[in-house]
Amino acid sequence: QLPADRFQQFFRMGVESFLHVHELIYQDPVFYNESRNPQVSSSKQLAVCLKRLASESSTAGGTINVGQVFGIDEGTVTLYTRHFLKALMNLWGTVVKWGSIKDRAAMKGRLLKDASGHGWGLFRDCVGIVDGMLIPFKGRPFSAERSVDYWNFRKAKYGLYFTVICDDRRKILICHGQYSGAVHDARAVGNQLMRSIRSGLI
Repeated sequence: QLPADRFQQFFRMGVESFLHVHELIYQDPVFYNESRNPQVSSSKQLAVCLKRLASESSTAGGTINVGQVFGIDEGTVTLYTRHFLKALMNLWGTVVKWGSIKDRAAMKGRLLKDASGHGWGLFRDCVGIVDGMLIPFKGRPFSAERSVDYWNFRKAKYGLYFTVICDDRRKILICHGQYSGAVHDARAVGNQLMRSIRSGLI
């Protein structure tokens, strides 16, 4: 019953996107069991998970706060989060994938002529937009000696380095998170591009 702007603020996702994601996952077996006590609706589990992922508090504090909002135990918050993430990962191979020849041709057409009619001819042979990002940890993941490889000196945070390639509509085509935070972004991005070339994607 939230207005669209409040819904977006609360879940960090618009109503249409929420319904689209739910349509993709609601039939996943993780939301069903053979017990006489069925699980709560997949839509509520999705809402709980999104609210937890949108929380800026610590891991423990986040589950407690979300549980209070929805009137459930923090352990249930964790369970619903695992259910949703498992269902989401089951879709990985069908959603995050390199575009077909037809997809790349369509992207080229959009770049050649955008909505304003000016065109992006400079990028007419572009097959993807690549960037890297550090996904930070809340704190040190291991002992001081083991954690040094995850420390990013430029951002002064522990984390994992991800390389993402998307199309002109921001649809993710490749997402790779092999490297720890200490790896330079140029190396991570360069290696991902080389893998794409060797596999024939580029």
